[in-house]
Amino acid sequence: MKTAFVVMWLLAGLFLYLPNAVADSPFVADTPYEVTFGDYTVNYSVYPSRFLQAEMAKALKIRQSPNLGVITVAARQMQLDGEELPVRAAVRVRTRSMLGRVSSARLREVEDDGHVYYLGSFSITQNESTHFEIEVVPEGSEIGHKFTFSRRF
Repeated sequence: MKTAFVVMWLLAGLFLYLPNAVADSPFVADTPYEVTFGDYTVNYSVYPSRFLQAEMAKALKIRQSPNLGVITVAARQMQLDGEELPVRAAVRVRTRSMLGRVSSARLREVEDDGHVYYLGSFSITQNESTHFEIEVVPEGSEIGHKFTFSRRF
């Protein structure tokens, strides 16, 4: 399986399985799956791991389970010429269930064909909302950017 296909599929998740995501941040841009902080744009997606095809889940080393969600985060920086380029970042994700259970999603950096994104998993409960708090600190910046949203699974 080509890694570029994996990247394209994961980024497609930004738009396919997210109709109930709600952004609570005043920094939301054109879609609820993209936030902009100055020169930086962050795209993110969350979806149940069971939606991954078995071959893809294996390639990504993500267990398929009705109680496991997948998160993908990617950051880009606007250049002076108007082009947006991928940027590495320290990304932290905290989740909170409706019952108040708090946990941190473990993310790993994936680089493919010049693209950089962060992929991880987290626990979900069916028919329950999960609240996300994401902090992104772009490489070369000392300023962290936080945003929140909720998603019902």
